[in-house]
Amino acid sequence: MFKCSIIVVTILNFLVLVTCGPAEQYRGHQVVEMIAKDVATANLLRAYVDNHNKDMDVWTLTPTACQVSVVGEQVDPLQKFCEENNIDFKVMIEDLEVAITEHMKRDAPTAIRSLTRSAETDEWFSRPQQEQKPFNYEEYNRFDDIAKELYRLQCAYPDIVDVTQIGLSHEKRPLLLVRITQNVLGCSSKKKPVIWIDGGTHAREWISVATPMWILRELVTKFGKDDDVTNLLMENEIMLSPVFNPDGYEYTFTGARLWRKTRTPTKKTDCLGIDANRNWDTEQFGGAGTSDDPCSPIYPGEFPEQDPAVRGFAQVLRYIRPRLKTYWTMHSFSQFLLTPNSYKREKPPTFRIFGGPAFVFVTTIISKSNRVYGTGNAIDFQNNLLTGLSLDYVHDALQIPYSYLLELPPSRQSPFGFALQKTEIDSVSKEVFCSMLAALNRIDEDIAARQQAATTVPPTTTIQTTFTTTKTTNLTTTPATLPSVKISTTTLQTEKPNEENSTTAASLQKTPESKLFSTPQRENSGSLENTTTNNSGDNYRTSRRR
Repeated sequence: MFKCSIIVVTILNFLVLVTCGPAEQYRGHQVVEMIAKDVATANLLRAYVDNHNKDMDVWTLTPTACQVSVVGEQVDPLQKFCEENNIDFKVMIEDLEVAITEHMKRDAPTAIRSLTRSAETDEWFSRPQQEQKPFNYEEYNRFDDIAKELYRLQCAYPDIVDVTQIGLSHEKRPLLLVRITQNVLGCSSKKKPVIWIDGGTHAREWISVATPMWILRELVTKFGKDDDVTNLLMENEIMLSPVFNPDGYEYTFTGARLWRKTRTPTKKTDCLGIDANRNWDTEQFGGAGTSDDPCSPIYPGEFPEQDPAVRGFAQVLRYIRPRLKTYWTMHSFSQFLLTPNSYKREKPPTFRIFGGPAFVFVTTIISKSNRVYGTGNAIDFQNNLLTGLSLDYVHDALQIPYSYLLELPPSRQSPFGFALQKTEIDSVSKEVFCSMLAALNRIDEDIAARQQAATTVPPTTTIQTTFTTTKTTNLTTTPATLPSVKISTTTLQTEKPNEENSTTAASLQKTPESKLFSTPQRENSGSLENTTTNNSGDNYRTSRRR
């Protein structure tokens, strides 16, 4: 049986006034579930959602389940459509406003502090609005509190933490990037491979902000105490941005809890925001999985990198491309590890490279928790194509095969997936971090295997064959070996990796990595300090040098 749960919210109600609360915008909205009984009705349901995307906010859309959100008066036409096409229909949440209000009371932070920008110095400083409390990593925190905590960590751990402002958002909030590595300000750190982690691209996905912050704390507090963390930071540089979209994220606390986009103006004056994960310069930009309506939650913008946050972080990624080893961007919800490519049905040739670590990640997380994750491209994820995604930009334009989008819990069956309780932050982050360490270990092993296959002269076997001409010919054969997998950071032990996802040294030796990409490599953008700017012209700079 094909299951499709749908939650429908009018797009016009996303155009909210700042004076309104985060729950008031959803007064009269309902959550409904629709279940398609076979492939034919599932296709009808998908077509209905596609044809009404201007009136719906799609939460999840998969081959067997979809979630979208509808204002009260639109429920009856939707129910009538289901009855006419023999699709089961069920109301799951009678009043979305009430559900959001309860969620905010339970999970929203109590202490609020703000960062105020000085027009004279263009600097940010903390101004308490009430008694300041220690930062709580097991709580959903406001952007200003997060920024303050990042600078506190820089002061507390100066040898391994450096906070950099790469630009400003449209509403003049700092776009912050944290560098974590041993001897972070030393010259040697500029030569280390880079592991990229970001979250908060979509504003309403609070767990995608809390998890990178939890990982950051784990890295800085366990360096020198935990072997896995210590080795990771000695050999790599972590670049972490917990709040990719600060304007939209802050707006979910003050304006509309289910706001998805940035707050950048569009060609339609009464519709703000660009989908920050549809605004990347990928093949078929503005195609599948987007809408040309600026009021839509999936509006990609008029051109790639129109949004200052996307443009700023894309410039950083282009600059560090020679050192970039792997890219991880966190979203929610669905419990799925998305891999390239999202804009076409076929998996790219580099699947033989990135498939192995993806398999290790999902098997490790399953062994560590009761949560089941899937992995694959957009067709595997939701039987639908997507364009303008960051993981495809990093994979295609920057030619980094280890590019992943992680959809965090809860599962797609949850009726209110964006309201994951804050009590789940610790367990979700812990299992994700452990699984990422296992995947990173696999990435290192695969890279080492490819390097060895490319540089080592293989052993030869000489066979004496005598022909009628009495000449002797030497025939050389090269045995293909399969590298073993050992995950030191988890109890999961894999002696033989999945053949479909694994990469043998022989196959990689025959196909150079550079030839596995179908798109030409883009030129490096030059010096980051000279080129990475936002609309305000602020250069990328390290805050410690200001």
